[in-house]
Amino acid sequence: MTSDQQVIRLDFNGHIAVSQDPAEYQQFLTGAISLVPQTIKEFITRGASTVEDLGDVSLNILIDVDRLLQSILKGNSFPADHVINLHLIVESPELFPGKKLQSKNPASLSSRLNLFPPQGDLYQLADPVELEDTDNPGDVLARINTFPTRATHQ
Repeated sequence: MTSDQQVIRLDFNGHIAVSQDPAEYQQFLTGAISLVPQTIKEFITRGASTVEDLGDVSLNILIDVDRLLQSILKGNSFPADHVINLHLIVESPELFPGKKLQSKNPASLSSRLNLFPPQGDLYQLADPVELEDTDNPGDVLARINTFPTRATHQ
C-alpha cells in the first residue's frame, strides 16, 4: 500500500467463502456451460505491517460486486479463470485516524485454476486499487499496488 508517497507492506490473514448453484456447477464440469456465477458468503481478513508498528489493519467487503468461474476452452471446464471483483473497506487507526477508506473502483483478483475449489492457487490484483475516504470521497488517500493472495480450500 502507498500513502503520502510512503510504501507500507502489510501481510493479511483471513478467509473467503463462496458458493454457486450446484446444478450450474455440474453443467460447468461437463462442459455444457462455460460460466458459473458465484456468491461471496463471507470475507474476513486482518493485517499488520511487517516493518512498522501500525497496529491492526482491517480489509473488508463494502459491496459484493461479482465473482465468476469461466472456462478457457469451449467444452472443457478446466483450465478456468476465477475472477473475484469487490469493493473494499480499509481501516487503520494508526495510518488513517478517524477515517474509513473505500475503493473507488472494484478490486479484481484473478487466478487460472486447473480445478475448483482452489488448492494453493495464487490470485493477483489486475490493477492497483485507489482508496478514498468514505465520508469525503474524491481524493485518493492511499493505493493498494499489489495483493498477491494464496487460496486453499479447507
